[in-house]
Amino acid sequence: AWIMPGLVNFHTHSAMTGLRGIRDDSNLHEWLEDYIWPAEAEFTPEMTTKAVKEALTEMLQSGTTTFNDLYNPNGVDIAEIYEAVKASKMRCYFSPTLFSSETETTDETIARTRAVIETIKGYQDPNFKVMVAPHSPYSCSRELLEASLGLAKEENIPLHIHVAETQEESGIILKRYVKRPFAFLDELGY
Repeated sequence: AWIMPGLVNFHTHSAMTGLRGIRDDSNLHEWLEDYIWPAEAEFTPEMTTKAVKEALTEMLQSGTTTFNDLYNPNGVDIAEIYEAVKASKMRCYFSPTLFSSETETTDETIARTRAVIETIKGYQDPNFKVMVAPHSPYSCSRELLEASLGLAKEENIPLHIHVAETQEESGIILKRYVKRPFAFLDELGY
């Protein structure tokens, strides 16, 4: 018999388990903008919880015992996710994903995220924690990136972000800020 410590997956999207195979031949930006984000906008709490439970089972079967899970704001019942994680006996960082949007101001996005942080801290469970997760430099304004970092520091919690995933992203950030993604984030204090 082999004995080893549990594996840690510090970047998961459990709620997306049900979206496997959807146009996975597309480039990242087309895949997200044309297929995944519209599908996630239709998620219900029941759909999300079912997908998360399936992902928890798969992670445990492959030896993962700790994970950081990123969630878009739609169709998530934190209490249901918490109960599923608790029942699995796994350790989880729940990371609400922040995006810049024409329908929500930076202050509103931060307030919504702060409410999630307070909810999760309220569980007082060392196996269920929270991170601030601005999606990426291309999908968040400079203002939201700065506010996200400020929130993480204020709450004394980690921050998680997608960065430099594709050449296209690097080009977007270079054009927008005249810096490559890591240099831009470094300038902001990340």
